[in-house]
Amino acid sequence: MILEEYNNGKFCVSEKFANIFKYFNVYDQIDMIKSLDNLELFLLLNLCVENHDLDDPIVISNFKPFDEELHKLYEIRKDIFSQVGENELISKLIEYDYYYKLDNNVYDMPKIFNKGEVREIRLNNIFDK
Repeated sequence: MILEEYNNGKFCVSEKFANIFKYFNVYDQIDMIKSLDNLELFLLLNLCVENHDLDDPIVISNFKPFDEELHKLYEIRKDIFSQVGENELISKLIEYDYYYKLDNNVYDMPKIFNKGEVREIRLNNIFDK
């Protein structure tokens, strides 16, 4: 789906990708991440590294099983950095836009939850049980 829809710096990702990204700092997403194909996995890891708090315990836990992929991603980014410089690398990483389709409708990637929203979601989950 991604390569078919790639156009002008935009990646069309799956709804599953969007949901994993949205809840990456809220819940354990490891099993869902493992179900992604390799391209979506690397896109997700890159997007999460750029957008989520790398000191958050849930984020760290979700990254742990993908240590090898994160090292590959780091090496790729390091190679690009050495060729184009930091400012250009940052602009290249930012210029890509992600979206997903559901029932022929196009949606922007969801916003990530802040710490207060994460706390509220977790508390609601506890009280709903």
